Amino acid sequence: MAIRKEDILSVLHPIQCAPGDIPAGFNDPFRYSPCPAVARASREIISHIHSDRTLDGILSEGKMLGVLIVEIPDDKLQDGAEQFRERLAYLAGFSGIAGGKNRLPGFVPPVLDLLEPEGHFKKEEGVISEINVRIRSILESREYLEAAESLSEINGGKASAMASWKEKMAESKQRRRRIRECLRAGVMPDSADTAHYTEEPVHDMEKLQDALIRESQYEKACLKRIAAEYDARLPEARRLMENASGEIRKLRERRKDLSDILQKWIFDNTIVLNACGERKSIAAIFSDRGLVPPAGTGECAAPKLLQYAFLHGLRPLAMGEFWYGRSPDNEVREEGRFYPSCSSKCGPLLGFMMRGIALSTENAGRAQANACRGIGQESIIYEDDSIIVADKPAGMLSVPGNTGQPSFMELLEKSSADRERRDRSRILPVHRLDMDTSGIIIYAKTEEAQRNLRQQFEARKIQKTYLADLDIPEKWPHREGETGTISLPLAPDILDRPRQKADTEKGKRAISEYRILSIRGKRASAELHPLTGRTHQLRVHAAHKHGLGAPVIGDRLYGSAASSGRLHLHAASISFAHPVSGEEMLLESRLKPF
Repeated sequence: MAIRKEDILSVLHPIQCAPGDIPAGFNDPFRYSPCPAVARASREIISHIHSDRTLDGILSEGKMLGVLIVEIPDDKLQDGAEQFRERLAYLAGFSGIAGGKNRLPGFVPPVLDLLEPEGHFKKEEGVISEINVRIRSILESREYLEAAESLSEINGGKASAMASWKEKMAESKQRRRRIRECLRAGVMPDSADTAHYTEEPVHDMEKLQDALIRESQYEKACLKRIAAEYDARLPEARRLMENASGEIRKLRERRKDLSDILQKWIFDNTIVLNACGERKSIAAIFSDRGLVPPAGTGECAAPKLLQYAFLHGLRPLAMGEFWYGRSPDNEVREEGRFYPSCSSKCGPLLGFMMRGIALSTENAGRAQANACRGIGQESIIYEDDSIIVADKPAGMLSVPGNTGQPSFMELLEKSSADRERRDRSRILPVHRLDMDTSGIIIYAKTEEAQRNLRQQFEARKIQKTYLADLDIPEKWPHREGETGTISLPLAPDILDRPRQKADTEKGKRAISEYRILSIRGKRASAELHPLTGRTHQLRVHAAHKHGLGAPVIGDRLYGSAASSGRLHLHAASISFAHPVSGEEMLLESRLKPF
């Protein structure tokens, strides 16, 4: 398909690239640092949006954008494309809908246009909207409101009347108890109490006892009568309410059925391409993995960009997704920073769409090389019959995972077995470091030691110190020597694991202390102390706007593209009580942090 001049002017943007600006292979969208060409394209798009008041108004609320560097084959251009003489350009896309639109000037169109006025989606959406209107009209009708008010008045009146009568019964019961205590003691009850039963002074104790019994029986009977009076009104009120709400229930069931059918239609009819020329629906792609696609699959920037490139015969070279606009309160998002593609929606989808694309070897095999080089005696900081404390390199799993890569724990076991000339030296996990985090870690050699150390962690008796280099923005508000505490509850982002997000309602308490050690240009060094042990706690607390507002350098997951190397987070020291002797121990990492 040749590219028309109109498309060139509206969607395909020229870009000047120096040698080395674009990697030899396509980047992994889930783990990457943007190449210079992608970074330049993102700055151009941001500058363009800033200069366009309409676009800025639409996107400023916050939106994930993306750019795709492409090569244009000679046979794909028609006349009027002099600006593409280097055959390089970039496409821009945005995720989802912005300002009620799925098409904006300068951005690629959606994979499936759900906003086409005469399209199937809009027609079916119109039917669902009509159901919503009918539900709302019933909820606002006089009959429904009167039925709801009547039922509420009966239930509320019954509860109030019974509570009031029970309060009176409690007072009477206390008065009878005082009288009976006096009678058992052989003394005359207080006249203020007996006046409730007779106006004359009481001399006949037997009659008084009978009066007490009759009062108790009478009050219990009254309580039942109150309940019965309200309960007698309930059937009619419930009938009226059921008449009014029955249709609502049917409409809601119908709405759900139509929504499910429409969602299935979307995934069956969203057909995506890949570099091999294959075509497949989103439904089929996820079904092959035994999965159901989440709502919104196919609407992110990355699949839109790749789809446009494949449709028009453009060769994808490099891609990146970044945030534009206001930062949300829960997720770690800052304007201009790059983030990986989401795992739940884009994981299976991009896995299919990127077939046939030669991938970059950036960092490929680094972690595997670390794992396969073995662990020497120099990695061991302390070892006895109960524990082993060692320095874990960056890029290595702490404990066995599902990647097939040997973990640090397994390599320590092998190293220990070799040293002690046994077939196997058993090592048990106590805590973990993220794969990309380096530094000191403890393992146990016995179940008793493992249990003791985990109890110390749970009781927050183990103190850990981390060193981090932060990728700071302009006008960063913190200063050298500053100390503070970050309290930001965290919860897993179920649609984008393993990412964590701030969640004040469902998140678990997460507290970190910090001290800013130095600030040099766009980099700051900090000492971090986690007081709790949540997943990615220090990384989120560093990157989030309600934390330090500066991601750890090399943390692609939470927005730092300042380094194409490793994560600049290092476990520098740990203090704990020895699980057997109880001796207080302070051990420090021997590795160079970064």
